[in-house]
Amino acid sequence: MRAIHVRILIAVLIVVCVGFVLSSQADEALGQSLTGWTEPITLGDGWFPNISVDATGRIHVSWAGTILSKVDQQGDPSKAYDVVWYTNSMDGANWAPTEDLVALQQVPVGNSEVTRPNMFVDPDGTFHITFRSFDVFYAQARYANRIMASELENVFRANINDWGYFSQSLKDNDGVLHLVFTENVQTEKCPICYQVFYRRSTDNGETWSNRNPISLATTGAAKPQMLISGTGAIHVVFESGVGGTLGKVSNVDSTVLHTVSYDDGVTWEPAKEFMPLYRDIKKNVAIAQDRMGQLIVVWLRSSTNRLYYQISRDDGRTWTEAVPIYGVSGRWKAVNTGQDGYAMENDSLDMVHLVFVGRHKQNQEGLDVLHMAWNGDSWSDADVVAEYVGDVPEWPRIAVGLGNQLHVVWFTRDAKHVWTSDDGEAIYQIHYARGMADAPAIAPKAYSYLAPTRQPSPTPPAQATATATAMVASLTQEPLDPNAPVYIRSENDELISIGLSLAVPAILIIIMAAIVFRVRNG
Repeated sequence: MRAIHVRILIAVLIVVCVGFVLSSQADEALGQSLTGWTEPITLGDGWFPNISVDATGRIHVSWAGTILSKVDQQGDPSKAYDVVWYTNSMDGANWAPTEDLVALQQVPVGNSEVTRPNMFVDPDGTFHITFRSFDVFYAQARYANRIMASELENVFRANINDWGYFSQSLKDNDGVLHLVFTENVQTEKCPICYQVFYRRSTDNGETWSNRNPISLATTGAAKPQMLISGTGAIHVVFESGVGGTLGKVSNVDSTVLHTVSYDDGVTWEPAKEFMPLYRDIKKNVAIAQDRMGQLIVVWLRSSTNRLYYQISRDDGRTWTEAVPIYGVSGRWKAVNTGQDGYAMENDSLDMVHLVFVGRHKQNQEGLDVLHMAWNGDSWSDADVVAEYVGDVPEWPRIAVGLGNQLHVVWFTRDAKHVWTSDDGEAIYQIHYARGMADAPAIAPKAYSYLAPTRQPSPTPPAQATATATAMVASLTQEPLDPNAPVYIRSENDELISIGLSLAVPAILIIIMAAIVFRVRNG
């Protein structure tokens, strides 16, 4: 009988050992690997791109640019337009010709404003976009596979009293549209201090609620990012400081804040600063929700040039202390235009993918577009999406398609004109690359569109007739090799994981041997 007990005990301990090793390997692999990035391709001239992927897998990219037409034969003066450029692709290699989706005439010529497009495609296949000139507009197109200027409808101006700048819209699971934007609020002490406002629409953009100020800061605001958490709470993070136009707030007093609504946008909690004890400059805040249900924010601290992250386990009511992300640095001490930003998105496993511009090696000369993954507990090592020496990358955005396809866009400032965007010789270009996360794929969805019930509403003023040169049609790239994974971890991580995987079973074996010895010897 004692021998039977010994055998049972040995079997149980073997199962525990094997289970531990397998679970450790599974946790280690979760979100920690991806196939290599494709070689970046250039989509066109411009800056501040945005990207979205719909449920069919179609990739939508838009960005800001300018058209300057020539004097015609009758001697009429030239006209210039601030433009939202747009293209799309089903595979990331073959792109549709670039079109001017929106073009707002400059009055007078040369009085240019950056259009700053921001878009998404909802589960029903409706394309939503916000953009700006001096005003912030929202518009939509009912067919995500046919995005043209003539298809835009429900055009709505969000700001009222003064100029607007940043914007973002999202749709929640109940079909309610949420819109945040910044608008200047002049005071005697701060004539240029933009604030964050909120509106909502319960009829898919037909009508909108009154604007609701939600930043309530004593200074300005810029770069708001909105997230609807799993509970339905609406979270908004943003930079705060004097200003808010020209794509930034002041580099002197900038900090990062968070506000949230727990009642579908009706009321908002007072905006709170992340790490108020850090009195130096904080920038580039981004927000996401991880696979554990935790909220995570990432931002840049200027004095250390490091990225920091914080976690909330109670839907934004409290936050952990800030922890630096090791192994990488930001671009603050290299090129601090103040107009950069970070972005995060989730794959089908709810792993959080972060893209940013910075460095991953000491004494590195240039700047890279970098990617890291958060598995709910730790960060992967950084992998390089694109690297530059001389030219400066900026404003990376990421979208995840079909569960595991990572699509990243950014723009570059050419080395000679980093600080002179208005120079006619400046070369600012939009770039795209694609990677594959170690997550399950999601099957493409076919949209079943309903026929329009009315004529499209008027488009914004002065749609341009010019279109960009279809330079993207001939661009190609090497296809991804799914059989050549690149593991995102260091040699130290490898040694530690090996040590742990060997040490724990060894300890269990020693315990097992001691128990067997005691049983046999009474």
